[in-house]
Amino acid sequence: MPSRQVALLCVLCVCLALLDSAHTQHSGSGMGPVIVRLLTVNLANYNDHPHWPERCRMIATLIADNRVDVAALQENRFDASEQTTAETHLSMSNQLVEELAGLGLACSVVDNRAQYYDPVTHDVSEGVTTLWEGLSLVSCQEDIISATTIFLKHPPGSGDGNRRVTQVVTLSLPERFDTELSVVNTHFSYAAAELATNVNQTIDALTRLSLRAAPFVVVGDMNATPDNAGLHALSTCCTDVWSYLHRDDQGFTFPSTSPSKRIDFIWASPAMLPHIRDVRIVLTSPVYGVFASDHFGLLAELAFK
Repeated sequence: MPSRQVALLCVLCVCLALLDSAHTQHSGSGMGPVIVRLLTVNLANYNDHPHWPERCRMIATLIADNRVDVAALQENRFDASEQTTAETHLSMSNQLVEELAGLGLACSVVDNRAQYYDPVTHDVSEGVTTLWEGLSLVSCQEDIISATTIFLKHPPGSGDGNRRVTQVVTLSLPERFDTELSVVNTHFSYAAAELATNVNQTIDALTRLSLRAAPFVVVGDMNATPDNAGLHALSTCCTDVWSYLHRDDQGFTFPSTSPSKRIDFIWASPAMLPHIRDVRIVLTSPVYGVFASDHFGLLAELAFK
């Protein structure tokens, strides 16, 4: 065989090997199940926890090092008065995507805004301003098919001045064209009566969106511990994954400086539960005295055959 043909054949073999390696990183093995790694973490906006540029790099590094496919984020904020937003005109989630691009990952992001603030007083605003907060989902492998915002009711006098939403994002698996999964991203109220309303409204929405029989997870900072009566309704449609896999571990996630309660969750629907391989607590160690958030994150591994 002529030397030029040999060289071309070698180049082709290298390219095929690289493609197989990229597929293996996502799927676990060439012929094995498709592995999806799902992260949920509260970003703690700019004000609940300082040092956002450092924290952004920490979260991006975790995503890159663990080959996280989907990240559900709470307390994602756009604040034009903050330096990183003023410089980039990007929300925190989009800044995270830019950080991931610097690490060689091409990710997409969808933001769902919950409320606007008065830029001066930081009180919740009834009008559109240059300061908002909400939920976000970042996908680094799966295609985002749809994103829905459920605007949750805000009973007067509940004691919680925040407006809240539930974000429902449906994704497809690139290697399994017939498989979709939905991530229901939440940040429920800390006020007891409003929390129960948030949970019930979210469950009702899952029924209206015809997701009750589909594989989905309900994730996020739920502002309640496992024994909170307001969360009990979720057990009618889902299983608390941490309790299911780590029955003897309390799994505290908050506050990061001295964790004493579990208020961050991943709940799995009956169709999703068989696909859950593992869940672990992440972002537990500070870097130069800075934690990634005032919450720890949860990282789950899902397997689809």
